Amino acid sequence: MAKGQHAQACPKFVESYRLDPALGSLLNAATCHKAEGKTATAWSEFRDAEQQAHRAGDAKRQKFAASKAAEIEPTLPKLIITLLERPAGTKVSRDGLPLGDASLNTPLPVDPGEHTIRVEAPGFVTWETTVEAFAAKRASVVVPELDRAPVTQTAGGGGRGDARGAGDAGDAGDPPTGSGHDYRTAGLIIGGVGAASVAVGAIFAGMYFSAAGECEGASREENCPREDPLRDQMKTRGTISGITLVAGGAAVVAGAILYLTSTPRDEAQAGAEGAWVAPRLAPGGLGIDGGFSF
Repeated sequence: MAKGQHAQACPKFVESYRLDPALGSLLNAATCHKAEGKTATAWSEFRDAEQQAHRAGDAKRQKFAASKAAEIEPTLPKLIITLLERPAGTKVSRDGLPLGDASLNTPLPVDPGEHTIRVEAPGFVTWETTVEAFAAKRASVVVPELDRAPVTQTAGGGGRGDARGAGDAGDAGDPPTGSGHDYRTAGLIIGGVGAASVAVGAIFAGMYFSAAGECEGASREENCPREDPLRDQMKTRGTISGITLVAGGAAVVAGAILYLTSTPRDEAQAGAEGAWVAPRLAPGGLGIDGGFSF
């Protein structure tokens, strides 16, 4: 510092004070910064030294620090930062130093020279400017309303095809290629089982009416005498017929719905597609009707 090499000397005094916060180190750092031209930094350090000396009962150093702070104060540049709006999450910094609410809209001492003001907020474009402060002058920065940040498209948004080649595979959000075919197969299996159940139910229904016909020409279970052995056969066959017909019909419907609703996208784009299955029971026989269109 005696040789005027303040840029090299001042950081050493600051580091000395950080390692051992002694009053003498702080006064040396303030004296060095004043000689370097960083008047606001020196003024702040002299004020801190004055308070420390007061608490320590060191009247001599307290008087020295107070006189130096008073000597610098009239020459201090001051900077006031004003925000026209402040969206939620707004952060303001000066030369990388975060500023709280109390530091805004208030003239604060700064070192002479250029200062960078930066304002950022979520969803808005970061705003930044540089202002120069001069001794004993007041500088002002008015931050305008921030511009909204442009909305970027996500992987699931529109225009995704523009960023992918024709041969690129789908991303994690795309459905598996073979899932449609798997569900269609399951639909066919369930529908087939249901159709078989309907067929079994129809067979037992035919057996029921056959037994009823043998039971004194009756067409209903109630008309068959209780002592007739055909009555138990009719009851058993009727129960089996009812259960299998209802369960089979439900399975056929479920299988058809599963088959139709899981049509692969590429086939669906080619045109409308559908399928249907229904049991057929007539006096002349038993069957299953079905069809499809494509």
